[in-house]
Amino acid sequence: MFLGLLETQGNQSFVYATNRERAARGASELLQVSTTSWLYEILKGPGEIKPSEMILELRERWLASPANNQWRESEHFSGLTVVVATSGRAVILSDNEESLRTLISQATEKVLRDAPGLSLVGSIEAIDENEEDCFGRAQRRAAVRLGTNLATLPSVHHRMAQLPPVEVCRASGLPSEHFVRVGSDHQVASAQITAQLSWATHSKNRFSRTIGQGELADNVDEIPTSKSWRAVVHADGNGVGKVFTGLSRLLWRSGDAFSNNLSRWINGYREFSIALEDVTERALYVATKEVGARRTFPILLGGDDITVELSADVARRFTETYLTSFETFSKDAINVLKRIGVAEEDLPDRFTAAAGIAIVKSHFPFHVAYDLALELIENAKSHKATDSGDSVSTFDIHVLYDSTSSGLDEVRQRLVSSEQRQLWGGPYSVSDSPSMCATAKQLDSLCGAIKQMGRSRQINAIAQALPLGRVETERVIDNAKATGDFVPLSNVEALILDDSGSSNGRSLLIDAMNIIDVEGMSK
Repeated sequence: MFLGLLETQGNQSFVYATNRERAARGASELLQVSTTSWLYEILKGPGEIKPSEMILELRERWLASPANNQWRESEHFSGLTVVVATSGRAVILSDNEESLRTLISQATEKVLRDAPGLSLVGSIEAIDENEEDCFGRAQRRAAVRLGTNLATLPSVHHRMAQLPPVEVCRASGLPSEHFVRVGSDHQVASAQITAQLSWATHSKNRFSRTIGQGELADNVDEIPTSKSWRAVVHADGNGVGKVFTGLSRLLWRSGDAFSNNLSRWINGYREFSIALEDVTERALYVATKEVGARRTFPILLGGDDITVELSADVARRFTETYLTSFETFSKDAINVLKRIGVAEEDLPDRFTAAAGIAIVKSHFPFHVAYDLALELIENAKSHKATDSGDSVSTFDIHVLYDSTSSGLDEVRQRLVSSEQRQLWGGPYSVSDSPSMCATAKQLDSLCGAIKQMGRSRQINAIAQALPLGRVETERVIDNAKATGDFVPLSNVEALILDDSGSSNGRSLLIDAMNIIDVEGMSK
């Protein structure tokens, strides 16, 4: 037996290299179809299911079909079986190495032709039936060989020669090959941008079928804004990759017949992959319903990742709803693992997720906002543990006023007091479990208190006193109390001068004031 692995490479640079959100949406769709519906098309031939219409339900039906699982009807494994086909990754089994070579050749050639700028790489490894955890070992060897194969290939940019001199595409910097419509005008565009824009409509249709809540915006400019602010939200599951990595070992039973281990691995690996995607899609559905489909512009949906651009005034509500829904629905994926034979003690009670919310002006460069969201999600993930060692879902948020800053670290280096107290509150936990984080409820509480104060002169004075240290801040707070401008809530002062969560303390006040500036006083 042989195992084939197909993976796209350089995904972020392919999807987020431009400032055109529609191109990014189309690029994420090309990631999706390259290892799902295009694979189906190669194996089945065009006509049964259109590549642009293969939603998760149809993909699940194809993967479970008798035609894709001939091994079930035979005493010995035969034929070609697609075990997993998800966005940017596919795992295939075959009893014939040459059939795998042919499939990988056809798949990579189609990507070369129809998805310029996208890199799809394949590898093949033999499976030793006498080896403990043979499927997991073959996968790990295939991943190593994939890297070796990638190193022998030239960069994708070498496919697009700059000589003889041609006009450069404004969006990608690559040589132009086509004209595309921009508003009422036409502009030159590279083959990569042309393909991405052409697939943006397919992506919108798939999102519409997935979310099922009315017409989505075709262009990001159709999204309503709050004082010209928009948000880019990126969310990702915690610890899911680790489960995938160890899944073959958890499913393996020493001493059991090879055919039983084969069946358990194929069904388990496939069912968990589908279940995880279903969790992500359902959580996105609930979060979108919470804020309204017309206020969102989904860009990426793959595995346990999402990227959405939306109106800034609903970004927090969207993110908190998504994270809590992801946790709730993830219990169904955990139950799948239990049903396919993974021991309960090897599993968490639920999966959690993290998110970054970058709030920027509506015409701020999209790819820079996305990079900021990535930095925020990394910070959120670093604070996901509770005091008991469990995991919680977290998000970090930043309202970017200084467009000249090169990154989150540079911005926050300036947001410290004379005592090195951090003048931001994130990341925030959507759970109330004791952890290193402040909670979303605490942030809401402080926002509510500031709204009651009405952004008075006194609250601005407190914010200005924070960089000067605790003594000066307490003096201004006492003055606010004396003048009656301070809301008499027991936890307000604690949230302004919070001594938990970092070695030198922190303050949630600046975050809360910035959020109110974006969301408005009435929300």
